[in-house]
Amino acid sequence: MDFQEEPSSMSMLENLHKHFENAGKAFKDRVCLDCDFSAATYYRKVSSLKYANLTRAERDRILEIAEYVVGKLNDCISSYK
Repeated sequence: MDFQEEPSSMSMLENLHKHFENAGKAFKDRVCLDCDFSAATYYRKVSSLKYANLTRAERDRILEIAEYVVGKLNDCISSYK
């Protein structure tokens, strides 16, 4: 789930845009892998309360993944400060 390092020749805006663009896919892919969800199951759980029942372990892992992805975005932002 690592974000690819961008070339230093890339503009700050382009680099940030790419990181934000990739964050959603990285999050989804890691949740599917760690929680053993198919893509269809992931989207059903995202879009429907009926399927949104998560086990405690799934909930905890999803929150860990979210924190990791947000941390990577923060790292990218911090590199420009």
